[in-house]
Amino acid sequence: FCGTNDEGFETVGSVVDGKPLRACEDIIINECTDSSVTISWTGVLGATNYLVEQRVHTSSSKSVNFIKLSDQVTSTCFTASSLTSGSDYTLRISAGAHDAFENQSSIIKLTPLPSTRKLSVLNMTCDSITLTWASVKKAKRYLVQYKIESTSLTSSSSLPTTTTS
Repeated sequence: FCGTNDEGFETVGSVVDGKPLRACEDIIINECTDSSVTISWTGVLGATNYLVEQRVHTSSSKSVNFIKLSDQVTSTCFTASSLTSGSDYTLRISAGAHDAFENQSSIIKLTPLPSTRKLSVLNMTCDSITLTWASVKKAKRYLVQYKIESTSLTSSSSLPTTTTS
């Protein structure tokens, strides 16, 4: 499970054929564990690769810097690993053309969280199920995924933290 801090995205440009590249849009968390997160975004027309950076605070000063995680991302998906559960992270994604990155970027803030514990079934009928679980500190919502046995489809629902069943 991952929580976002709901501060949204910031748009802060690479140029292709005399036109600036847009910022990456619709950044979402696809998968998350307590030590990694996979994000994806809508591709930018004209981009040949993407730069993914992580925000870091230096202990020697109050300045904020970004370190490069990868500038060779050719798809619209990236997995950040070796993260610490419960710690806040800020990732910045910039579209580029032939390894030239300018100012245009998008930012997502996230917190990898541990999986829920003590999942149990409270009630089950032919068309519904009621679940309960232990809350996870810092979680803002829960993603419940389920699969209907007779199909290959996986469904999911996003629930606010006030709902624990």
